[in-house]
Amino acid sequence: MQRLASPLKSRATQFSHRIICNALPTSSRTLLSTPVAYRQGYSTATESQHQASTSSSDAFTASLHGGETAQPSELPRQKTTVSYPYFVPRNTNGAIPVYSDFKNSRTRELVHIRNVEGDLQALKEDLIATLFPEEKVYGPEIRKLKNGVRIHQNRHIVIQGGPWVKRVHKWLLARGF
Repeated sequence: MQRLASPLKSRATQFSHRIICNALPTSSRTLLSTPVAYRQGYSTATESQHQASTSSSDAFTASLHGGETAQPSELPRQKTTVSYPYFVPRNTNGAIPVYSDFKNSRTRELVHIRNVEGDLQALKEDLIATLFPEEKVYGPEIRKLKNGVRIHQNRHIVIQGGPWVKRVHKWLLARGF
């Protein structure tokens, strides 16, 4: 009984070894079938290749900076902060609080900017000056816009007169909010 168990067991292990080897890439298959001494040399070869590639990437980085490597504190800052007299914080989901509202069976569209902190009058003037410039809007529409941007309650601004949710959202993103 023991004679039958051992040949069956060895065939099972050989079969499972073939499945594992066939599932691996060809380079790993040769690595598994090679002696241990060669495997140790293989690992040192990959380490030396890794060291060569990192030294070449350091040389490439140095060539980009004019031959000198710069410390992180020495690198120039790319973004500068601009301070406005108002701040539009994001909501709890991380989105900018710009919402649309429809009145009179969708004939009148309102755009709400909620939870504005700071000087609301300055935000209103910036919206009118930069988002709706006078040279692009003519006639009665400019009067609508100037009268349509109003401060509502304590911390909200309401823009009346058109579907400007996307434009206001992009404008606030461009300002860094």
